[in-house]
Amino acid sequence: MHIGKERGIEELHTGKDIAIDQLLKSKLTLEHKLGLGHKPNVVPPGEARIDGELRTVEVGWHPVAGMAGNWFAEKSGLGKMITDHIGGYPDPTQHWAVLVGEYVHELWMDEDLNVIYINEILDRKEWHTFEVGKTRFTDEALKQAGQYALILH
Repeated sequence: MHIGKERGIEELHTGKDIAIDQLLKSKLTLEHKLGLGHKPNVVPPGEARIDGELRTVEVGWHPVAGMAGNWFAEKSGLGKMITDHIGGYPDPTQHWAVLVGEYVHELWMDEDLNVIYINEILDRKEWHTFEVGKTRFTDEALKQAGQYALILH
């Protein structure tokens, strides 16, 4: 009888460990569905230069990730009022990024809500844009500048 009780306690601890593990996996899955977390770097390795070809710099914006952010930006009365008032300027209630060439350079959040730098390949259908100037920074220089800005913070 004593052996059965010990085995039951071991199974209880094992079940608790499994439940905690599943809970953590579910939490991570939810955070990723909300868009949080690191993403792979897509800027190919290259020389970081500030004397490259002159290229257009745009601020891009779109609703914050998730259905709630999309609903607020595009369906709510307040979201429509803000959009109507600002016209073609960047919407202050949405997610912003810097768009140069084929890439999007963004400040984002990891699963612990720390600010991180990420980049991704530009899909123009996903962004509203506003031209802000020109740059001679190469893609590698822009990536390093985004990473460095967080070190200074």
